[in-house]
Amino acid sequence: MPNKHLQQLFQSVIEGQLAIGQPPYVKRTLMRLKSEGYSETEAKTMMAGIVAYHMSNMIDSDQAFNNSEYEHLLRQLPNFPDAA
Repeated sequence: MPNKHLQQLFQSVIEGQLAIGQPPYVKRTLMRLKSEGYSETEAKTMMAGIVAYHMSNMIDSDQAFNNSEYEHLLRQLPNFPDAA
């Protein structure tokens, strides 16, 4: 994510989700990535990349937020979708 302001915005989405514990799979993803050897910062940056990717897809396809797809994308980390 080259734009620092957008990167901070997407990371704040992750921080907010973690703070309220919703959706629960966000915290599970963070814990899993940390257990795989990634730092908390690295994990949150990857997760923010998924937020950016998912939001971009929502805008491009004029679709509502898809909870199942978001969870699926997070489960794929540290692998990113091809277009991310």
